Amino acid sequence: MPQPSYPNLDRLAVVPDIPDQLPQPRPIPFSQIKSQPVGWLWPDRIPLGKLTLLVGPPGIGKGLVALDLAARVTRGDAWPASAADKAPSGSVFLLHADDDQADVVSHRLTAAGADLDKSVTLQLPATAAPGSASDFIPQRSLHDELPALKSALQTAADPRLIVIDPISAFVPTTAGRDNQSQSVLRSLLDLAKSHCLAVVAVAHSSSGPSIALGRLTITPSFLRAATTILSVMPDPKNHERRLLVPIKSNLGPQQPSLAFRLALAEANSAPRLQWESEPLPATFNPLAAHLPHAERKYQDDEDYFKVRLREELADGPQSRSLLEIILPGSDQQQYRAADRLGVIKAKGGYEDGWVWMLPEHFPKWQAEQDAKRQQAKQHRKPRRRGASP
Repeated sequence: MPQPSYPNLDRLAVVPDIPDQLPQPRPIPFSQIKSQPVGWLWPDRIPLGKLTLLVGPPGIGKGLVALDLAARVTRGDAWPASAADKAPSGSVFLLHADDDQADVVSHRLTAAGADLDKSVTLQLPATAAPGSASDFIPQRSLHDELPALKSALQTAADPRLIVIDPISAFVPTTAGRDNQSQSVLRSLLDLAKSHCLAVVAVAHSSSGPSIALGRLTITPSFLRAATTILSVMPDPKNHERRLLVPIKSNLGPQQPSLAFRLALAEANSAPRLQWESEPLPATFNPLAAHLPHAERKYQDDEDYFKVRLREELADGPQSRSLLEIILPGSDQQQYRAADRLGVIKAKGGYEDGWVWMLPEHFPKWQAEQDAKRQQAKQHRKPRRRGASP
Protein backbone atom coordinates (compact mmCIF):
# COMPACT_ATOMS: atom_id res chain seq x y z
CA MET A 1 0.00 0.00 0.00
CA PRO A 2 1.59 3.29 -1.04
CA GLN A 3 2.48 5.72 1.70
CA PRO A 4 0.78 9.12 1.61
CA SER A 5 3.06 12.02 0.63
CA TYR A 6 3.14 15.25 2.59
CA PRO A 7 4.39 18.61 1.45
CA ASN A 8 7.80 19.84 2.49
CA LEU A 9 6.97 22.24 5.31
CA ASP A 10 10.33 23.99 4.92
CA ARG A 11 9.28 25.27 1.51
CA LEU A 12 5.93 26.62 2.59
CA ALA A 13 5.76 30.39 2.66
CA VAL A 14 3.70 32.22 5.23
CA VAL A 15 1.41 34.70 3.52
CA PRO A 16 0.54 37.63 5.78
CA ASP A 17 -3.06 38.63 6.20
CA ILE A 18 -4.12 41.26 3.70
CA PRO A 19 -6.00 44.11 5.35
CA ASP A 20 -9.61 44.49 4.42
CA GLN A 21 -9.09 47.96 3.06
CA LEU A 22 -5.82 49.36 1.68
CA PRO A 23 -5.00 53.08 1.94
CA GLN A 24 -6.83 54.95 -0.77
CA PRO A 25 -5.52 58.02 -2.63
CA ARG A 26 -7.21 61.29 -1.81
CA PRO A 27 -7.67 64.31 -4.10
CA ILE A 28 -5.30 67.22 -3.52
CA PRO A 29 -5.46 70.48 -5.51
CA PHE A 30 -2.18 71.57 -7.02
CA SER A 31 -2.44 74.82 -5.08
CA GLN A 32 -1.49 72.80 -2.00
CA ILE A 33 1.51 71.15 -3.67
CA LYS A 34 4.74 73.09 -3.22
CA SER A 35 6.49 73.44 -6.57
CA GLN A 36 10.23 72.87 -6.73
CA PRO A 37 12.75 73.95 -9.36
CA VAL A 38 14.52 71.32 -11.44
CA GLY A 39 18.08 70.66 -10.32
CA TRP A 40 20.73 69.81 -12.88
CA LEU A 41 23.99 67.92 -12.75
CA TRP A 42 24.66 68.86 -16.39
CA PRO A 43 22.40 71.82 -17.30
CA ASP A 44 19.51 70.76 -19.56
CA ARG A 45 21.09 67.33 -20.13
CA ILE A 46 21.32 65.31 -16.88
CA PRO A 47 18.85 66.22 -14.07
CA LEU A 48 19.33 65.56 -10.36
CA GLY A 49 17.05 63.09 -8.62
CA LYS A 50 16.03 61.56 -11.96
CA LEU A 51 17.01 58.71 -14.24
CA THR A 52 19.05 59.35 -17.39
CA LEU A 53 19.54 56.57 -19.93
CA LEU A 54 22.73 56.43 -21.99
CA VAL A 55 21.95 54.13 -24.92
CA GLY A 56 23.80 52.88 -27.98
CA PRO A 57 25.04 49.76 -29.76
CA PRO A 58 27.79 47.66 -28.17
CA GLY A 59 31.35 48.93 -28.56
CA ILE A 60 30.35 52.49 -29.46
CA GLY A 61 31.82 54.08 -26.31
CA LYS A 62 28.85 54.48 -23.95
CA GLY A 63 30.85 53.31 -20.93
CA LEU A 64 33.66 55.74 -21.75
CA VAL A 65 31.17 58.60 -21.96
CA ALA A 66 29.76 57.69 -18.54
CA LEU A 67 33.27 57.51 -17.00
CA ASP A 68 34.25 60.82 -18.62
CA LEU A 69 31.21 62.52 -17.09
CA ALA A 70 31.95 60.91 -13.71
CA ALA A 71 35.56 62.11 -13.85
CA ARG A 72 34.40 65.68 -14.49
CA VAL A 73 32.17 65.50 -11.40
CA THR A 74 35.06 64.35 -9.19
CA ARG A 75 37.16 67.29 -10.44
CA GLY A 76 34.39 69.85 -10.64
CA ASP A 77 35.49 70.43 -14.23
CA ALA A 78 33.66 72.09 -17.13
CA TRP A 79 31.22 70.04 -19.20
CA PRO A 80 32.08 69.17 -22.82
CA ALA A 81 31.73 72.03 -25.31
CA SER A 82 30.70 74.42 -22.52
CA ALA A 83 33.36 76.34 -20.63
CA ALA A 84 30.73 78.31 -18.70
CA ASP A 85 28.91 75.31 -17.16
CA LYS A 86 30.91 73.33 -14.63
CA ALA A 87 30.04 70.06 -12.93
CA PRO A 88 29.32 70.23 -9.19
CA SER A 89 32.29 68.70 -7.41
CA GLY A 90 31.57 65.57 -5.38
CA SER A 91 31.72 61.80 -5.14
CA VAL A 92 30.50 59.35 -7.77
CA PHE A 93 29.39 55.74 -7.34
CA LEU A 94 30.22 53.36 -10.17
CA LEU A 95 28.48 49.99 -10.47
CA HIS A 96 30.03 47.89 -13.24
CA ALA A 97 29.17 44.31 -14.10
CA ASP A 98 30.93 43.62 -17.41
CA ASP A 99 34.29 45.39 -16.94
CA ASP A 100 36.83 44.43 -14.30
CA GLN A 101 37.30 47.14 -11.71
CA ALA A 102 41.06 46.68 -11.30
CA ASP A 103 42.42 46.43 -14.83
CA VAL A 104 39.68 48.18 -16.86
CA VAL A 105 37.57 50.68 -14.92
CA SER A 106 40.44 51.96 -12.77
CA HIS A 107 42.69 52.59 -15.78
CA ARG A 108 39.91 54.33 -17.70
CA LEU A 109 39.15 56.59 -14.75
CA THR A 110 42.82 57.51 -14.52
CA ALA A 111 42.92 58.24 -18.26
CA ALA A 112 39.87 60.48 -17.88
CA GLY A 113 41.60 62.42 -15.09
CA ALA A 114 39.23 61.36 -12.30
CA ASP A 115 39.92 61.87 -8.62
CA LEU A 116 40.08 58.22 -7.55
CA ASP A 117 39.44 59.10 -3.90
CA LYS A 118 36.02 60.41 -4.93
CA SER A 119 35.30 57.45 -7.26
CA VAL A 120 33.58 54.72 -5.24
CA THR A 121 32.40 51.24 -6.18
CA LEU A 122 30.64 48.39 -4.42
CA GLN A 123 32.79 45.28 -4.60
CA LEU A 124 31.35 41.86 -3.93
CA PRO A 125 33.68 39.39 -2.19
CA ALA A 126 34.34 35.97 -3.68
CA THR A 127 32.65 33.04 -1.97
CA ALA A 128 35.92 31.16 -1.44
CA ALA A 129 39.66 31.62 -1.41
CA PRO A 130 41.19 32.85 -4.68
CA GLY A 131 42.11 30.06 -7.01
CA SER A 132 39.79 27.49 -5.53
CA ALA A 133 37.23 25.60 -7.58
CA SER A 134 34.37 27.45 -5.96
CA ASP A 135 35.88 30.90 -6.41
CA PHE A 136 33.28 32.96 -8.28
CA ILE A 137 31.56 36.32 -8.11
CA PRO A 138 27.77 36.07 -7.73
CA GLN A 139 25.49 37.76 -10.20
CA ARG A 140 24.94 41.44 -9.50
CA SER A 141 21.49 42.51 -8.40
CA LEU A 142 20.52 46.11 -7.82
CA HIS A 143 17.77 44.95 -5.47
CA ASP A 144 20.33 43.25 -3.22
CA GLU A 145 22.88 46.07 -3.41
CA LEU A 146 20.52 48.96 -2.67
CA PRO A 147 20.95 48.64 1.16
CA ALA A 148 24.75 48.77 0.83
CA LEU A 149 24.48 51.69 -1.62
CA LYS A 150 22.17 53.57 0.74
CA SER A 151 24.57 53.05 3.64
CA ALA A 152 27.56 54.17 1.55
CA LEU A 153 25.79 57.34 0.39
CA GLN A 154 25.18 58.41 3.98
CA THR A 155 28.92 58.51 4.70
CA ALA A 156 30.13 59.75 1.29
CA ALA A 157 31.35 63.31 0.81
CA ASP A 158 28.92 65.21 -1.43
CA PRO A 159 27.55 62.33 -3.54
CA ARG A 160 26.51 63.66 -6.96
CA LEU A 161 26.23 60.78 -9.42
CA ILE A 162 25.49 57.04 -9.67
CA VAL A 163 26.56 55.20 -12.84
CA ILE A 164 25.14 51.73 -13.54
CA ASP A 165 26.83 49.96 -16.45
CA PRO A 166 24.94 48.13 -17.89
CA ILE A 167 21.55 48.39 -16.23
CA SER A 168 20.50 45.03 -17.73
CA ALA A 169 23.08 43.24 -15.56
CA PHE A 170 21.59 44.63 -12.34
CA VAL A 171 17.86 44.49 -13.12
CA PRO A 172 15.95 41.44 -14.44
CA THR A 173 14.99 41.84 -18.08
CA THR A 174 13.09 38.59 -18.70
CA ALA A 175 9.43 38.71 -19.63
CA GLY A 176 7.07 38.97 -16.70
CA ARG A 177 9.67 40.54 -14.36
CA ASP A 178 8.69 44.17 -14.93
CA ASN A 179 6.91 44.36 -11.56
CA GLN A 180 10.16 43.59 -9.78
CA SER A 181 11.95 46.16 -11.92
CA GLN A 182 9.39 48.80 -10.93
CA SER A 183 10.03 48.10 -7.26
CA VAL A 184 13.80 48.46 -7.75
CA LEU A 185 13.27 51.62 -9.80
CA ARG A 186 11.12 53.27 -7.13
CA SER A 187 13.72 52.52 -4.45
CA LEU A 188 16.54 53.82 -6.66
CA LEU A 189 14.75 57.06 -7.52
CA ASP A 190 13.77 57.62 -3.88
CA LEU A 191 17.44 57.27 -3.00
CA ALA A 192 18.43 59.71 -5.76
CA LYS A 193 15.86 62.30 -4.64
CA SER A 194 16.78 62.08 -0.96
CA HIS A 195 20.47 62.67 -1.73
CA CYS A 196 19.85 65.05 -4.69
CA LEU A 197 22.05 63.11 -7.08
CA ALA A 198 21.75 61.96 -10.68
CA VAL A 199 21.44 58.39 -11.92
CA VAL A 200 22.95 57.50 -15.30
CA ALA A 201 22.14 53.97 -16.52
CA VAL A 202 23.89 52.52 -19.55
CA ALA A 203 21.72 50.39 -21.85
CA HIS A 204 22.68 48.46 -24.97
CA SER A 205 20.64 48.92 -28.12
CA SER A 206 20.66 47.13 -31.43
CA SER A 207 22.48 48.60 -34.41
CA GLY A 208 20.95 49.21 -37.81
CA PRO A 209 18.24 51.61 -39.03
CA SER A 210 16.88 52.15 -35.50
CA ILE A 211 20.30 52.79 -33.99
CA ALA A 212 19.09 55.68 -31.81
CA LEU A 213 16.48 53.71 -29.90
CA GLY A 214 16.65 50.20 -31.24
CA ARG A 215 15.84 47.08 -29.29
CA LEU A 216 17.00 47.92 -25.77
CA THR A 217 18.11 45.36 -23.20
CA ILE A 218 16.06 47.07 -20.51
CA THR A 219 12.65 46.62 -18.97
CA PRO A 220 9.84 48.98 -20.09
CA SER A 221 9.54 50.50 -16.60
CA PHE A 222 13.05 51.99 -16.80
CA LEU A 223 12.44 53.27 -20.31
CA ARG A 224 9.25 55.03 -19.23
CA ALA A 225 10.80 56.45 -16.07
CA ALA A 226 13.78 58.03 -17.82
CA THR A 227 13.30 61.80 -18.05
CA THR A 228 16.35 62.09 -20.30
CA ILE A 229 17.72 59.73 -22.94
CA LEU A 230 21.11 60.35 -24.54
CA SER A 231 22.19 58.22 -27.51
CA VAL A 232 25.79 57.49 -28.49
CA MET A 233 26.08 56.73 -32.20
CA PRO A 234 28.66 56.86 -34.98
CA ASP A 235 28.88 59.85 -37.25
CA PRO A 236 27.33 58.71 -40.56
CA LYS A 237 29.97 60.67 -42.50
CA ASN A 238 33.06 59.85 -40.39
CA HIS A 239 33.55 56.39 -38.88
CA GLU A 240 36.19 57.68 -36.43
CA ARG A 241 33.81 60.24 -34.96
CA ARG A 242 31.16 59.60 -32.31
CA LEU A 243 28.06 61.66 -31.52
CA LEU A 244 26.19 62.25 -28.26
CA VAL A 245 22.63 62.94 -29.39
CA PRO A 246 19.77 64.00 -27.06
CA ILE A 247 16.78 61.77 -27.84
CA LYS A 248 14.41 62.62 -25.00
CA SER A 249 14.31 65.58 -22.62
CA ASN A 250 11.19 66.07 -20.50
CA LEU A 251 12.55 68.74 -18.17
CA GLY A 252 14.58 71.10 -20.32
CA PRO A 253 14.89 72.44 -23.87
CA GLN A 254 16.33 70.24 -26.57
CA GLN A 255 20.11 70.57 -26.66
CA PRO A 256 22.42 70.30 -29.68
CA SER A 257 24.42 67.16 -30.33
CA LEU A 258 28.07 66.86 -29.29
CA ALA A 259 30.94 65.11 -31.06
CA PHE A 260 33.99 63.29 -29.74
CA ARG A 261 36.72 60.88 -30.78
CA LEU A 262 38.43 58.01 -29.02
CA ALA A 263 42.11 58.31 -28.13
CA LEU A 264 44.63 56.45 -25.98
CA ALA A 265 46.11 57.90 -22.82
CA GLU A 266 49.91 57.89 -22.83
CA ALA A 267 50.23 56.77 -19.20
CA ASN A 268 48.35 53.46 -19.22
CA SER A 269 47.19 53.06 -22.85
CA ALA A 270 43.57 53.19 -21.71
CA PRO A 271 41.01 54.78 -24.05
CA ARG A 272 39.77 58.27 -23.33
CA LEU A 273 37.57 60.83 -25.04
CA GLN A 274 38.50 63.96 -26.96
CA TRP A 275 35.45 66.24 -27.16
CA GLU A 276 35.10 68.85 -29.86
CA SER A 277 35.11 72.36 -28.44
CA GLU A 278 31.84 73.43 -30.11
CA PRO A 279 28.42 71.72 -30.25
CA LEU A 280 27.06 70.71 -33.60
CA PRO A 281 24.66 73.09 -35.39
CA ALA A 282 21.07 72.91 -34.27
CA THR A 283 20.03 72.03 -37.82
CA PHE A 284 22.30 68.97 -37.88
CA ASN A 285 20.20 65.80 -37.86
CA PRO A 286 22.40 62.73 -37.28
CA LEU A 287 19.36 60.46 -37.16
CA ALA A 288 18.57 61.11 -40.83
CA ALA A 289 21.36 58.77 -41.91
CA HIS A 290 19.75 55.92 -39.96
CA LEU A 291 16.25 56.29 -41.37
CA PRO A 292 14.72 53.57 -43.53
CA HIS A 293 15.95 53.68 -47.12
CA ALA A 294 12.70 55.03 -48.59
CA GLU A 295 12.46 57.89 -46.11
CA ARG A 296 16.17 58.70 -46.38
CA LYS A 297 15.91 58.81 -50.20
CA TYR A 298 12.91 61.12 -49.92
CA GLN A 299 14.86 63.55 -47.72
CA ASP A 300 17.90 63.35 -49.99
CA ASP A 301 15.75 64.19 -53.03
CA GLU A 302 14.18 67.12 -51.20
CA ASP A 303 17.62 68.49 -50.34
CA TYR A 304 18.80 68.03 -53.95
CA PHE A 305 15.83 69.95 -55.39
CA LYS A 306 16.41 72.70 -52.85
CA VAL A 307 20.09 73.04 -53.78
CA ARG A 308 19.39 73.08 -57.50
CA LEU A 309 16.69 75.72 -57.15
CA ARG A 310 18.97 77.91 -55.05
CA GLU A 311 21.70 77.62 -57.70
CA GLU A 312 19.34 78.69 -60.49
CA LEU A 313 18.06 81.68 -58.49
CA ALA A 314 21.44 82.77 -57.13
CA ASP A 315 21.98 85.44 -59.81
CA GLY A 316 18.48 86.89 -59.69
CA PRO A 317 14.83 86.29 -60.62
CA GLN A 318 14.06 83.62 -63.18
CA SER A 319 11.04 82.89 -65.35
CA ARG A 320 8.88 80.13 -63.96
CA SER A 321 8.40 78.65 -67.45
CA LEU A 322 12.19 78.38 -67.82
CA LEU A 323 12.58 76.80 -64.38
CA GLU A 324 10.05 74.12 -65.29
CA ILE A 325 12.36 73.04 -68.11
CA ILE A 326 15.77 73.15 -66.45
CA LEU A 327 14.86 71.94 -62.95
CA PRO A 328 14.50 68.22 -62.14
CA GLY A 329 11.49 66.72 -60.41
CA SER A 330 7.77 67.25 -60.63
CA ASP A 331 5.94 70.54 -60.09
CA GLN A 332 5.01 69.42 -56.59
CA GLN A 333 8.64 68.77 -55.68
CA GLN A 334 9.73 72.09 -57.15
CA TYR A 335 7.07 74.02 -55.25
CA ARG A 336 7.97 72.21 -52.03
CA ALA A 337 11.62 73.15 -52.52
CA ALA A 338 10.57 76.75 -53.20
CA ASP A 339 8.58 76.86 -49.96
CA ARG A 340 11.58 75.57 -48.00
CA LEU A 341 13.74 78.34 -49.49
CA GLY A 342 11.11 81.02 -48.97
CA VAL A 343 11.01 81.78 -52.71
CA ILE A 344 8.89 84.79 -53.67
CA LYS A 345 6.58 84.25 -56.64
CA ALA A 346 5.48 87.36 -58.54
CA LYS A 347 3.92 88.15 -61.88
CA GLY A 348 5.53 90.50 -64.36
CA GLY A 349 8.86 91.18 -65.97
CA TYR A 350 8.95 88.32 -68.48
CA GLU A 351 6.09 88.97 -70.90
CA ASP A 352 3.82 89.38 -67.87
CA GLY A 353 4.58 85.79 -66.80
CA TRP A 354 5.40 84.46 -63.33
CA VAL A 355 8.91 84.85 -61.93
CA TRP A 356 10.57 83.21 -58.93
CA MET A 357 13.22 84.88 -56.83
CA LEU A 358 15.03 84.55 -53.51
CA PRO A 359 13.90 86.94 -50.76
CA GLU A 360 17.12 88.96 -50.96
CA HIS A 361 16.45 89.76 -54.62
CA PHE A 362 12.88 90.97 -54.15
CA PRO A 363 13.60 94.63 -53.12
CA LYS A 364 15.73 95.27 -56.22
CA TRP A 365 13.22 93.53 -58.48
CA GLN A 366 10.36 95.55 -56.97
CA ALA A 367 12.27 98.79 -57.49
CA GLU A 368 12.91 97.89 -61.13
CA GLN A 369 9.23 97.13 -61.69
CA ASP A 370 8.21 100.43 -60.11
CA ALA A 371 10.70 102.27 -62.32
CA LYS A 372 9.36 100.55 -65.45
CA ARG A 373 5.78 101.43 -64.57
CA GLN A 374 6.72 105.04 -63.89
CA GLN A 375 8.62 105.27 -67.17
CA ALA A 376 5.72 103.81 -69.10
CA LYS A 377 3.38 106.28 -67.47
CA GLN A 378 5.56 109.22 -68.46
CA HIS A 379 5.78 108.14 -72.11
CA ARG A 380 2.08 107.62 -72.36
CA LYS A 381 0.64 110.33 -74.73
CA PRO A 382 -2.01 112.50 -73.13
CA ARG A 383 -5.38 112.32 -74.85
CA ARG A 384 -7.12 115.40 -76.13
CA ARG A 385 -10.65 116.12 -75.06
CA GLY A 386 -13.18 114.88 -77.56
CA ALA A 387 -10.71 112.66 -79.35
CA SER A 388 -11.91 109.21 -80.22
CA PRO A 389 -10.19 106.38 -78.36
